[in-house]
Amino acid sequence: MMELETREMMHPEQPLISVVVLSYDRPDELRSALESIARQTYARLEVLIVNNNHPRSDEIARVVDLFPSFRAIWLPENFGFTGGMNRGIEAASGEFVYLTEDDIKLAEDCIERLFEHARENPEIALLSSVMFDAETSRIRSAGGGVMLEPVHRRIDFGAGRLASWLPERPYPVSFVPGAMMWASRRMWSQMGGFRESFFMYYEDVELCLRLLLDGHQIQVVPSAHVFDLDPGLDRPASPDVQYHKLKNFYSVYLVFAPRAVVPEMFFRYGILGFVRAALSGDAWSTAKAILWTVVHLPGLLRERFSCSSAKITELNGTLRRLAVPPSPAGGSELMKPEAQD
Repeated sequence: MMELETREMMHPEQPLISVVVLSYDRPDELRSALESIARQTYARLEVLIVNNNHPRSDEIARVVDLFPSFRAIWLPENFGFTGGMNRGIEAASGEFVYLTEDDIKLAEDCIERLFEHARENPEIALLSSVMFDAETSRIRSAGGGVMLEPVHRRIDFGAGRLASWLPERPYPVSFVPGAMMWASRRMWSQMGGFRESFFMYYEDVELCLRLLLDGHQIQVVPSAHVFDLDPGLDRPASPDVQYHKLKNFYSVYLVFAPRAVVPEMFFRYGILGFVRAALSGDAWSTAKAILWTVVHLPGLLRERFSCSSAKITELNGTLRRLAVPPSPAGGSELMKPEAQD
């Protein structure tokens, strides 16, 4: 395998692209992820491995040592997804920055495909790959739509389908996963990265909503593929994970949802959610998330009122329009979207 530094010297005319790999407690998967980056057909790569501190960080260090041309950033504590990714973005020096994680394996031409589309379409603020389950080869995520209605809807385009479903051309979406985001370094700076108070979960939706609110576009490049090595679909969410999901969910609604839907949403997912959790004997996560939201309510409302109601209305109109899945390959009928609460 030719070292990245050697291949980079052979292509000095190419823009430098930074790949930020977030790592936490998955040394075996990390090695596969880094091997896939080392095999990329695009030559001029700067690879930054950001390790959130955990008890197995020594094992991570031994894996990183196998890739001497990659640079590691060792964080003194666990800064979560948002803090870890932000520190990687801040350290990146490439013209473009691609975000990925330790359990994601990139197809050999993934970076090249994204770069080609970015070069030809500089007006698109944020690009994303398509994620497949590494075991089943079925689509995990091909972008999607999110609708901030009283009953929350998130639509994952193509989920469970084979690659043959994918459209041939890039298509617009209203959200993409944070673990496969591509943007220019200038755009990352303009966005300010992820909202660090989110720590993990809904940070990608929140960032995408900020972009759409400012009139930017988000697209999925269907020819750029990645593979999830550890889907973890059957693992129940821990109370701490559920807490972050809820507080961030409430925050997104308070800042971006139409004013008329916020009371019903909080009744449904706040009050009724707390009652259901209490009846099941696990109300801690919901109660803590509600308390966090109350404490941070003034700041969230200031952010909301800093934007005109017309722009909020326009944003939610855009979300409804982008909730329609793209036409699958071959021009067949639109796939019926699967909504997730």
